[in-house]
Amino acid sequence: MNPSFFRNHHQFLMALLLMQAPDAGSGGINATAVKPDVGGDWPESGADLPEQMLGDFKILLPGISVFRLPANLAQLWHLITVEDKNPKSKTFGQTVERWQLKLDRSNPLIIESSARAGDIGDALTANFSTVPRPRGKKDDPATAWVADTAYLLDTALADKSRPADPELLKATINKYAGKSVRLQHGLSGQCRADRTVRLEYLDPTDTTFAAEQREQRRVIMEEVDATGAPTGRKGCGKRYYTRDFENKAPRSVDDKYFTEIECSGSYKDGAGVMQPCGAIVRGFPSVDGFLPPLGAK
Repeated sequence: MNPSFFRNHHQFLMALLLMQAPDAGSGGINATAVKPDVGGDWPESGADLPEQMLGDFKILLPGISVFRLPANLAQLWHLITVEDKNPKSKTFGQTVERWQLKLDRSNPLIIESSARAGDIGDALTANFSTVPRPRGKKDDPATAWVADTAYLLDTALADKSRPADPELLKATINKYAGKSVRLQHGLSGQCRADRTVRLEYLDPTDTTFAAEQREQRRVIMEEVDATGAPTGRKGCGKRYYTRDFENKAPRSVDDKYFTEIECSGSYKDGAGVMQPCGAIVRGFPSVDGFLPPLGAK
């Protein structure tokens, strides 16, 4: 075929593709028959799932806000299996079932009132379970073990009925679907042991910082070795809470917290020597506490 027959190179390529395309009945890409799902849903060689392309998002900073519960709570309960760690429990050390109220992205808490007007309408995800947790020093015999759902009902919803039966507890909380609760929210994060670490580096592509009399730009990326190859190192597992994200020298009221911090944990290198972790840990909004309704006694 003479390419000059066509008006441009693009036309030539398209024509060539059409001439080479298989017949509709031959099972090629133009075939009309529906083909079965052949898989291919997962990364090759068991690699980690890549980050989702969700774009920029706002991180809700710590504070006290009034949230609206989802309109239907009954559908958001599910059973979880956990080890009973309460030394006062009859099932201490055993595997038990507990209920969890899962307020995810499809059914989040929505801010109705906040000191920061810009936060109104923002969403917060949370999990409230019937798993008792120590409300003090774990090894102190006097420490009370109380579940989040108890605080949700008794404190945030001001319902003092204290149902002992799990099904009755769920039914009682369900009655408050769509109602408002006042919560103290903060930030929490973890240097996850199942994720490849990311570190902060000077940006080698920023070559004008000296001439422009400014600091060299920094980038956060997967850790690499001296040759530039990814190390694949996983996180050390250390957890962080609201106080860890506090900015000790804020420049404004909107600068009181960092949303990313450097991990202060440690890990063993290939020679078995402990090394500082240094991974970048992102803080995610979380519920720090349950508050009574304004005006409640």
